[in-house]
Amino acid sequence: MNISPKIRTIAMLLVADGLIAVLCLVFDGPQWLWVVVGLLLLLAAFLALRSSPTIANRLTGKPEHDSAPAEVPYEKRAITSIPLPSSVPDYDFHLSATVWWRPAGPATGLIGESLPGLAVDAVLTKARWVAKQEPPERFVLVQHQLTRLLGQPFMDPAGTVETGASDVTLSVSEADASRLARLSDMRKEEVIWEQERRQEKNKREYLGADVLKTPGSAVVWWLARHEEQVDSAVNLIGPLAQLSAAANNEDVTSTFLHMIPFPPPAQPEASFAALHNGSHAAPAMTLLDHFKEVIDGLDLEESVRDQLAHRFATYIASAGRPDVADQILQDFRTVPDDLGPLPECEDENH
Repeated sequence: MNISPKIRTIAMLLVADGLIAVLCLVFDGPQWLWVVVGLLLLLAAFLALRSSPTIANRLTGKPEHDSAPAEVPYEKRAITSIPLPSSVPDYDFHLSATVWWRPAGPATGLIGESLPGLAVDAVLTKARWVAKQEPPERFVLVQHQLTRLLGQPFMDPAGTVETGASDVTLSVSEADASRLARLSDMRKEEVIWEQERRQEKNKREYLGADVLKTPGSAVVWWLARHEEQVDSAVNLIGPLAQLSAAANNEDVTSTFLHMIPFPPPAQPEASFAALHNGSHAAPAMTLLDHFKEVIDGLDLEESVRDQLAHRFATYIASAGRPDVADQILQDFRTVPDDLGPLPECEDENH
């Protein structure tokens, strides 16, 4: 049996008071002294009795302990794969958890599944508020946030149930995860490509607008990179001048024209007929063209032209070029009958 320290103290004071009374009877001495000591001990015992709640309650007729209401235990409900919107449209989180709840007050007008439904709705409302601010690819981080946030019991907006959640799991679908991975790779590649494009553009602007702006700037640029190679810089004046002209879509100036290593090819002179027709180069003239030009220049009559053409074709055939003779006869169709056929080409061995 457990006895409180105050009860033991009171008992000891009463025992001491009794011993003093016995001593007063046994020994001679001033009676008033023993009476004062006894009264002091009785007063101390009385004050101890008044300070003890158990004895005070018994003396006043009050119950020893106030009956405290029993704490209502939590109940639980599992939720599985509940979609929650993320900050990216059409990409949802999927929440699974165990919802814990208990009534916080009298459930006036609520029946059946209303209390657990209120608890689940309160949990989902708080989880939705967190999820819609985060992108779907950060579902692991959002899961830790929800675990911390929902692990602390809270009241629903109406103050009807006290609720919370444990075993919080957040995920995205496999299809969304695959698409998110592809989008992430594309974004990374785009950043690299954009950086490379910007770097290339800067180089082009630097070379075109600064280095190759003039032949002089090109020579100075090369010499700044090769300070000890002055002779090489002099030899490169021509190529650098040509590069500068090409970069600015211009012709090499006459000052550096004799120094360029790749001069433009010489253009053949065009005939008057070619220039008249707008072409840049006259076609090569054949032997027949030259013969016709000579015949036309003599201004002969038609019969005389034909005789002369036949005679010339005869000489050409005798020289071993019957193909050219045939072309002459085909061009000059009128051939005198008395001239006879073309002679056969003699064998070179005879």
